[in-house]
Amino acid sequence: MVKKESSLRNLMTTTKREPSLRNLMTTKKESSLRNLVSNIGTGINNKREQLRELRKQGSIKNMVANMQNNKKVRATIQTCQLHPNPDYEELGCLHFKYAGDSMEQAMAEAIATDRPIMIVFQELPGCRTCLKFGQDVLSHPLIVEAAETLFVPIVVNNRGITPGDSSVLDFYREPRLNNPVVRFVSGKTGKDISARVSDGNWTVGALAKSMVEALEPKVQEKNLYLDLLSKEESARDRKKEATFAMSCFWVGEVEFADLNGVLGTKAGWIGNHEVVRVTYDPEIISYANLVKAAIEKDIASTIFCETDAERTEAEETMAAVAATATHQSQSSSLVQQLQQNDVFRGDGDPKHALRGTTLRYVPLTALQAAKANRCISRGEALESLSPRQLVLFRAYTDKWMNNKTIDMEETVDVPIMEAWTTVK
Repeated sequence: MVKKESSLRNLMTTTKREPSLRNLMTTKKESSLRNLVSNIGTGINNKREQLRELRKQGSIKNMVANMQNNKKVRATIQTCQLHPNPDYEELGCLHFKYAGDSMEQAMAEAIATDRPIMIVFQELPGCRTCLKFGQDVLSHPLIVEAAETLFVPIVVNNRGITPGDSSVLDFYREPRLNNPVVRFVSGKTGKDISARVSDGNWTVGALAKSMVEALEPKVQEKNLYLDLLSKEESARDRKKEATFAMSCFWVGEVEFADLNGVLGTKAGWIGNHEVVRVTYDPEIISYANLVKAAIEKDIASTIFCETDAERTEAEETMAAVAATATHQSQSSSLVQQLQQNDVFRGDGDPKHALRGTTLRYVPLTALQAAKANRCISRGEALESLSPRQLVLFRAYTDKWMNNKTIDMEETVDVPIMEAWTTVK
């Protein structure tokens, strides 16, 4: 009986202990699992913190890089800004390294750099004519650029105050107390190499033309902007306008820019017609040849004429072109006299290809803009721009890439001297 009770107690004890052991094992496993999960969670959180820190550092690095890039861009743009001559308004924005007293040093630099010398004879201080020459001509951004980069500029005060000024005046037989005169001379011989700018011809066109003549052909080819400026400004007093309707004025602006003698284009509307108003030099391309080219290029569904003479010429030209075998399809072109209520309205998106780039912020002449718009449309090199304009184009592109915005107004179809004041 005693043995049975003992066995029963042992059995009961064993039975009670086994669950406790199982519970203990289960508890240990759960604890280990919780620790494992906790450790994994902690590791993930640590990784997240590391990633956040790396991203933060990357953002800071990018921010610093952008700030540095913006500084470089600003410094680059500043080299293209115009600043009035600090001494005399008569010298415009052109800064001179040499004067009459340093003619020999100027000639030495001209020989060393293979550049011609540009001598500006000015009365300092001068009369109203001298001031106007400084404000209108010597402040033109492309004239300033050409003078400072393609020539060695010297200023000679034609009052003859210093011995050096008097010596240069005597050598070139220039009168004292005279109106402005500009001469381009060889650095080796000191002799004239292009037309003397004087006698009331104090214009951007006359100066640009003389500049082009003074340059070697290979230099002219690399600086097409100066030749374009000469052509555009020389035709200022004789240029004319013609208006053509077409299916798409964006195409019309590109096609007209191909023609030699076209000085500029403007896209717009007359009534419900998409039109391009073309500015041209009649000494290079006649009205008849402009009409003929427009018909052949399929950009003259309607030819708007301002005078009876233009209407007659347009109709005769249209008939002549329509008579040819290859352009009989163009006989549907219409000739229409412009009426008083036919008002030209400029479009909000002129020079469409150009405006698709940051070139829309770069000051350009009308002819440069027409040529550049054509080049961008066709994927060609921008040969019509000056080196400083190309610098601005690249700088504004970098600025856009860094900030995705540019705090400037567009300069498309804005006169270049007005537009250049916005360079910043």
